[in-house]
Amino acid sequence: MQFLAIGAFAGLRHAEIERLDWREVRLADRFIEVTAGKSKTASRRLVPITDNLAKWLAPHAEKAGRVPGRRAGGLAACGGGAAGGGGGLASGGGGVRVPL
Repeated sequence: MQFLAIGAFAGLRHAEIERLDWREVRLADRFIEVTAGKSKTASRRLVPITDNLAKWLAPHAEKAGRVPGRRAGGLAACGGGAAGGGGGLASGGGGVRVPL
């Protein structure tokens, strides 16, 4: 479920979510860090965590390790984000690029 929630509410791409580690999900700070090495565009960005996404993630949050649930419920076919292009439902563009 975390996979689907992050794609829908944060707009991360399929491959970015597959590579995501809980250390990059900063619930307290309300952002997800997509590192340059995990990003399609090879640039670091900070993606805001919406209220809805925070509620979905909070019960499953870990201190470290890969974000689970990547293949549950036929998610392999969903592409990146809710619309297949990484735009997400409520993200408004998928984050802010931040220089290293």
